[in-house]
Amino acid sequence: MTKVQLLGEEELQRCLKNLPYQIRRRLIISSLRTAAQPMRQQAISNAPDNTGTTKRAIVIVDAKGDVPMVMIGPTQGKRVKNNAWYSKFQEFGTKGFGKRTRRATGVRVNFKTGSVYRSRVTTGWKYKGGGLPAKRFMQRAFETRQNEVLGNIKNVLNKKVVSYLRRNAPKYVK
Repeated sequence: MTKVQLLGEEELQRCLKNLPYQIRRRLIISSLRTAAQPMRQQAISNAPDNTGTTKRAIVIVDAKGDVPMVMIGPTQGKRVKNNAWYSKFQEFGTKGFGKRTRRATGVRVNFKTGSVYRSRVTTGWKYKGGGLPAKRFMQRAFETRQNEVLGNIKNVLNKKVVSYLRRNAPKYVK
């Protein structure tokens, strides 16, 4: 069994700054993915299980951009295996997205009599009907597991940096 010596915050930041950008990014994203697993598991247990597709679609994805970060949520799109395109409706509800009718009136012409008259003008969309109530499965997972995930990030990152430096110590020790 190997013992992992935990680094302090200053030592950890110094070790990360000495590493090349790509390696630093890979270590941070790997740590974030590992630390975010409890939140993913909570979201899966909170998700509605009518068909199970929403539960299977909840994944941890690397975010694009300069700052290393991860996103947790259901996958959507044409080229995705478990396409839970409707999960946004389950999360936020569909109140106000019922049948919509346009209420726009203005000048009316009666072609039989040739009379022109102006009716009362009302514009905008009118929504009719109820909707699906919001389940908020992702929000509840975030609220219940955020402190645990934030506490895990430093520990997991620390262990990954120490194990990486043990394997490649002569390259990056200054």
